[in-house]
Amino acid sequence: MIDSLDEARRTILVAFSAIRGERDRYTGLHCESLAPIASRWAQALGLSSGSKCPHRGGYLHDIGKY
Repeated sequence: MIDSLDEARRTILVAFSAIRGERDRYTGLHCESLAPIASRWAQALGLSSGSKCPHRGGYLHDIGKY
């Protein structure tokens, strides 16, 4: 059940990312490159290494631009 929920969240994240990328290619590429950077910053700051939130936040941080 948990795996199904994680897969659904990933699917939604990918869908939002694709929509954003279609509307503004530069922003889409920017968010894709920022996601792993956000994860590394979180790890450097000592936040939970198992958390996917910084990575997901990197993808979604510009979603309100539209």
